[in-house]
Amino acid sequence: MPQLPYISHPHWFLASVPVQRLGEAICSQKLREIKRDGPDLVLASDSLVIKVRVPVGIIDRLRTRFGRGRLARQAAGAATLGSLRVVTAEVLGHGTGILGGSQCELLVMQRLPGVSLLAIMQDPRTSADTEHAIADALGRQIAQMTMAGWFNRDHKPSNLIVQMSDDGTFVIAIIDTVDILPIKPRHKFLPAAVRMLASLILEPTGCNCPPRLALRRRVLLAMHRELWTLQAASGVITDEPSGAADVDTLDAEWESQSTRAVWNMTRGSVAAHLKKHGSATPRVLPR
Repeated sequence: MPQLPYISHPHWFLASVPVQRLGEAICSQKLREIKRDGPDLVLASDSLVIKVRVPVGIIDRLRTRFGRGRLARQAAGAATLGSLRVVTAEVLGHGTGILGGSQCELLVMQRLPGVSLLAIMQDPRTSADTEHAIADALGRQIAQMTMAGWFNRDHKPSNLIVQMSDDGTFVIAIIDTVDILPIKPRHKFLPAAVRMLASLILEPTGCNCPPRLALRRRVLLAMHRELWTLQAASGVITDEPSGAADVDTLDAEWESQSTRAVWNMTRGSVAAHLKKHGSATPRVLPR
């Protein structure tokens, strides 16, 4: 089994999960390494995921020591998504400790059932009907999060798990929640939504499985239909074209104008990333 850190300072978020019982659960698991980025690693069993991170720099080490490191932000992001009723992995515990003589941060989460969106995009056997249904679920999720005032700055497919709900519809779960951020007034809706949409394009492009243009458009249409529904329910259509007669009916002009605007902004965001970094290929290829 891979080496685990000695936990010196537990910052547990769930009082119902005592350190001793959690430690026993970890030790009883058959853990395997699923990702490594320098000294940082991710371990997993059939029911647990354990992230271990080594802080870099004095400020980072101090934040980590007092429970305010990167993985603490991930735990806080998971709590935020829970309040928004967005499916995510339950955080069982968080702490700091020592691994190989270095200070580290540890996060223990439940492992969610399902398959990553990136794996589905890479699978040539994925049917068109499945692609369409997942695209619709992605668009609805972006609309629901941004309407609630939040967005995910790192909404890439390897961070998303596709699950099937009891009623047979697809549900998108977010497993990396470190960059769940509030939409500040200077961000507003469109830049936040565009950031999430661009993330859905960049990673698979770098992994040689870019989404088809038809699927990108389908995500946008689903997002705008859900936005219209949510705004109509609240009695406010913020981008309603002049002369719209009924807020209960999706206006074709509003949909067309809004979709075209977001499409162009998303293309610009992807192009800006490629110009800055030269490539969309991830530094560490997802497994």
